[in-house]
Amino acid sequence: MWRFSFFILICLNTQQAAAQLIYTESFTPLPYDSTKCIIGSVSGSIQSQKQKNVFFQFSERADLSMRFRHHYAFTVANSFDIIRDGNKTVLSGGYIFGRFYRHISKPVSVMYFGQYQWFAIRGLDQRMSGGPNLFFRLISQKKQTLHAGAGVMAEYEKWNYNAVPAEIRPAVINPVEILATRWNTFVSYDIDITDVFSIDAALYYQTGFVPGFERTRIGTHTRFGWKISKHLRLFSELYTLYEYKTVVPIDPLWYRVNTNLSYYF
Repeated sequence: MWRFSFFILICLNTQQAAAQLIYTESFTPLPYDSTKCIIGSVSGSIQSQKQKNVFFQFSERADLSMRFRHHYAFTVANSFDIIRDGNKTVLSGGYIFGRFYRHISKPVSVMYFGQYQWFAIRGLDQRMSGGPNLFFRLISQKKQTLHAGAGVMAEYEKWNYNAVPAEIRPAVINPVEILATRWNTFVSYDIDITDVFSIDAALYYQTGFVPGFERTRIGTHTRFGWKISKHLRLFSELYTLYEYKTVVPIDPLWYRVNTNLSYYF
């Protein structure tokens, strides 16, 4: 119970920058069965050093999955990144995410999600989205899972021109707001190669209800994990995102390479 309370405290007081996409299938998997109801992970870092200015960096990520009444489950997650160089914010981003599953033991079930995020370094002032998805348990074993999801979501985004190079920035730089619906699909695969080495990967595809594949986003994540002890795991991670026809004129390709140590409970 103390671990559950500790997790909730972190989520309430803090919020990993994830571009315009939250890589939801990189979260701690749902408990395999009802014998263990709660699993989750917490990772983070803090750094401060004196250079020309005081350089400060803070990063936090936490997620938790819980099964209850045998057939229902939910996942909650949050992330927060900030880098400051003196009085200048170099990076700021994060998210809050929640997902609820009904009849999770069935091969096909319904899940509902909602999220709020921002990623200031790319000009995403804020994004809110949510909706229902069908969830497909294609393979669901203790050492290996293959899952897929498909559905629609409503989305609100507000963009600014802070990340647009000055030479191509338009004369009028009022914020751009988008309110639309999207197809939302993903496929994820997790496998424990050995008792200490694991791989999880996923493909995400989102597109709007307009011709020409406008506002299409394709993302991937790949993670290699090493189990150091019962509660500690080391991950090497690659996240990518490509957006066809960006809202504001920024680089359509984004990626992040990361290594982190996570505490699992």
